[in-house]
Amino acid sequence: MIRQKSGVYTIKRVLDKAVDTIVIILMAMIVIVVSIQVFSRYVFNNPLTWSEELARYLFVWIVFTASVVVFRENRHMSVDFFVSLFSDSIRKKLDVTVNLIVTVFLIVMIYTSPEILTVTMRQLSPTLNIPMAAIYCAFPAALLLMLAELTFRVLFYFANSIHEEGTQP
Repeated sequence: MIRQKSGVYTIKRVLDKAVDTIVIILMAMIVIVVSIQVFSRYVFNNPLTWSEELARYLFVWIVFTASVVVFRENRHMSVDFFVSLFSDSIRKKLDVTVNLIVTVFLIVMIYTSPEILTVTMRQLSPTLNIPMAAIYCAFPAALLLMLAELTFRVLFYFANSIHEEGTQP
């Protein structure tokens, strides 16, 4: 049991680190691309044709991958005024209900994503000439990572529950 639990924790840590690294790399790339564009426009008076489009697509990927980080840390905006009025046991039940609703939403959206990607595979971006599916792929990728996060939450919840039951007299 402990070996399986540590393996799951290791997988989660590696996945979290990978997502964090991707966000950092994308942020660095967008800074570089925009800096090159500014330099080219104002120093050489010759703006690049591809930089604005690439920055826009990098930004899309940043938004979706960073949303996974925010989701992982439970930092999405929420209105919890009324929830804070309830007892801890009711709050836990509300949390489970919200997570179930989010899970259903993620599964439905993941299920419908291939249709969107199939349509956008034939569309090319105006300047870079890459399939638009490469940009739209950010959405299902983020959905899958959020679903993985929910799966880890459930696994850890049950692992902690079993561990707590086992230590009680």
